[in-house]
Amino acid sequence: MKKFVNFRFIVTLALAIFANVAAYAQDNVIDEVVWVVGDEAILKSDVEEARMDALYNGRRFEGDPYCVIPEEIAVQKLFLHQAKLDSVEVSEAEIIQRVDMMTNMYIQQIGSREKMEEYFNKTSTRSGKHFAITHVMD
Repeated sequence: MKKFVNFRFIVTLALAIFANVAAYAQDNVIDEVVWVVGDEAILKSDVEEARMDALYNGRRFEGDPYCVIPEEIAVQKLFLHQAKLDSVEVSEAEIIQRVDMMTNMYIQQIGSREKMEEYFNKTSTRSGKHFAITHVMD
């Protein structure tokens, strides 16, 4: 009987401690996710920061700011996501190659590097195998 009372006491104590820890943890929430757009989360702190900024700037909302602001942030995140999808990365080597190709094409069409510089009113310098074209100030 004594073992049963001790077991009951330990289980009750453990449940009380667990309930207290759970209640304490709920009071210490750092941030909350309001919406998720793709892989990006919209945090409650983001919405609150935007609301405070709008309040400071005197912006008025048609409707509840806690509904309007997350929607605006979501649209911005959608545009950023689409921009990432539409972006093309080009290496420096590809750029140098293209500039060299265009420079050589102009030199062939115009006749010489000096004539090309005169035509475009720019100077070109050669560093190794690559050209650098700079604008001549009048």
